Amino acid sequence: MSPTRETAVACAPVTLASLTPQAALPSPSTAVWQLGPVPIRAYALCIVAGIVVACLVTEYRLRRRGVAPGAVLDIAVWAVPAGIIGARIYHVITSPGKYFGTGGDPLAAFAIWEGGLGIWGAVAGGAVGAWLAARQLGIPFAVVADALAPGLPLAQAVGRFGNWFNNELYGGRTTLPWGLEIHRMDPDNPGRALRDEAGQPILEPGLYHPTFAYEALWNVGVALLVLAVDRRFRLGRGRAFALYVMGYTAGRFWIELMRTDEATEILGVRLNVWTSVLVFLGALVYFLRARAPASTWCRSRPTRRPRSPTAGTSPSVTCPAPRPAPTWPPRAATGWSARSSSGRTGKPARCPTDPPERTAPRRSRTSRSRPVRSRSRPSVAAVWTAPGTPTPARVPPTATAEADMAVRTAVVVGAGIGGLAVAGALARSGWQVTLLEQADRVRPEPTAVVLWPNGVRALRALGLGAGLDAVATPLPDGGIRRPDGHWLVQPRPTPSERTPVVVHQEDLHDALVAGLGDRVDLRTGVTVRTVRTGGNGRPSVGDGHQQHEADLIVAADGVESVIRRQLAPEARVVASGSATWRAVIPWYRAPRVPADQPLGGEILGAGYRFVSASLGDRGSAGGTARGGVYWVATAAGAPRPEPAETQLGLLRRWFAGWPAPVDALLAATEPADLVQQEVRELRPLPRQYAFRSGPGGVVLLGDAAHAMPPHLGQGACLAFEDAATLQSLLREARLPDAVTGYDRTRRPRVAAVVRQTRRMSAVLQTRGRLALRARDAALGPITTRLLGSAASSAAQWRPPASSA
Repeated sequence: MSPTRETAVACAPVTLASLTPQAALPSPSTAVWQLGPVPIRAYALCIVAGIVVACLVTEYRLRRRGVAPGAVLDIAVWAVPAGIIGARIYHVITSPGKYFGTGGDPLAAFAIWEGGLGIWGAVAGGAVGAWLAARQLGIPFAVVADALAPGLPLAQAVGRFGNWFNNELYGGRTTLPWGLEIHRMDPDNPGRALRDEAGQPILEPGLYHPTFAYEALWNVGVALLVLAVDRRFRLGRGRAFALYVMGYTAGRFWIELMRTDEATEILGVRLNVWTSVLVFLGALVYFLRARAPASTWCRSRPTRRPRSPTAGTSPSVTCPAPRPAPTWPPRAATGWSARSSSGRTGKPARCPTDPPERTAPRRSRTSRSRPVRSRSRPSVAAVWTAPGTPTPARVPPTATAEADMAVRTAVVVGAGIGGLAVAGALARSGWQVTLLEQADRVRPEPTAVVLWPNGVRALRALGLGAGLDAVATPLPDGGIRRPDGHWLVQPRPTPSERTPVVVHQEDLHDALVAGLGDRVDLRTGVTVRTVRTGGNGRPSVGDGHQQHEADLIVAADGVESVIRRQLAPEARVVASGSATWRAVIPWYRAPRVPADQPLGGEILGAGYRFVSASLGDRGSAGGTARGGVYWVATAAGAPRPEPAETQLGLLRRWFAGWPAPVDALLAATEPADLVQQEVRELRPLPRQYAFRSGPGGVVLLGDAAHAMPPHLGQGACLAFEDAATLQSLLREARLPDAVTGYDRTRRPRVAAVVRQTRRMSAVLQTRGRLALRARDAALGPITTRLLGSAASSAAQWRPPASSA
């Protein structure tokens, strides 16, 4: 032995463990690095890496369930902070001596980066955060939990390597070849090992079980188990998450018994051992009791076989291999079931390989000469396919289905653009429609509406393309400027297929009314006050004098919908904190601007926004469209109570000195042109958009279902999407299945657009000098990304495939 080595051994005898001939796993001697004044801690990096892994896995599984892309980010914003807080609280409560005992430092309880996060608290806190996010997004919590189930153990496996860097969470001594070397850490210099006189890290004597590695490997196995079992049996209803909990706690039980670090004990047994047993039993009870899967679905379109009208058997269903999931429309079903009006969870579509479930005896309906089918029959929401995706050959519908369609009746509440569109669509499909309007006459606002390509496609699917082409004006990209004229985003050429159009509301209204036909009975001055659903009877609405009963009720009565308030009371109408003023200047009063000055475009200020667009120069005498210029002004604050003349004066003062043509447009506007409106939205969105009732149902449409800020211009477009979706589903399916399919199809689509709209709203409504500078500096790339991804993804919707 060399003299140098002898001296090291004499000074630090604990390093004798390093002279053992057997193999060993080394441990890092440093767990923190300095990047200038900022410490970079390995423990924190491992936690962040684990969160990223969990988000990636969860995002993939949520997309497979039909949830819109990006939802995992909104969930993570709630779940991650709540999980970290819960983990730290659990650690501090179960190990209080370090913080509140003799010589303890209470402030150290906030030093998360030094280690000490309890997984039980992390799961509990994260679950609360995920539940809150799921409520905001309108996604059932069980769907989120099942999607997270395999990602969470993978995140834990990655996070355990933070314990390796910290030289903690090891077991007893061992002579196994994978025994772990442990450094003696410096209490005065956290994250670094003590060193001897020669500068070598000091090791604890002997080798130890690397329990952190055992747990990491076990967690990887649990993740693979959850993926395999869920893929084979399609667990659903939170059972995949329960399986993860059982797998994790089973491993934590035996690994915890190996650990020798200080821990709270009860009856001589570590607290985490007791917790593992109790949590395992709770998860096992839930897994066994939740035997009816509520989040399974057939991954492709059901194949029907003709049957006799009196046959009592269910149609044959085939479940071929799943097709790749499109960005939008989503899969046939989103993986969760709609809640009925009574509050109970309805049955989703099922594959023949699913476990059997008990159903009530079928009852024949002599008036329809067909049996009432079980609610567990496959959903026909699968009529949705991605653009260009081949659709399986459709078996012709039975004579019973055709006769069933011929006698259907519908009541549409609200004669706005959404109500008119769906009433005309139902009438053209052979339905007898009653259209109820609260006002004494049906008249549109004297303003205009912008329709993105998805709204245009929806109108074409409704058979209104020719009427729209006659009155719509293309809306080229006008760019975004500051009030001083500086360009934040330069105008860009837009492909024709992505170019929105602007149309006068009166022109659009005339086209919708012309498409009603003689099967629509329009009744004005009718105020709907009640809605009746549930039981075996058909749904109905009442106006205080008469009950209007029909096979289908469509609530298109706007943001203050009476029907939505009764069926979905969780959706609240809230003010967004801003108001808009809109006007259309007729073509004969429209200002003439130089050719080098943009007539359309957007200007952003501190809490103010001005948007303008040309409606064309044709005029009522030279064509079908009225022509003119349309503008919208937005200001933070509540609506103004003053007369229109005073409001117009305020607008001219607020926007004085803004770039052309703002001054000219406001000067050409008359008080009678002005329409003021408070910006309101639904927070949260309804948990469901359709409610089954006996052989029929009730659906929410337009602002009654998803009122949102106007910053992406998708309000009218989504209303037309709703109408086109409902029309297609009703052509392809029995009414109860079409109602369920409407809810499953529209909820993820609407949630994605609303989320994008709120993000854009936060960018566009920035106030404060520093915030404005940051926004303006980043608005170019941010807006390019948001408008390029958010607006274009919202506009990528395609009408549902229909073979009718």
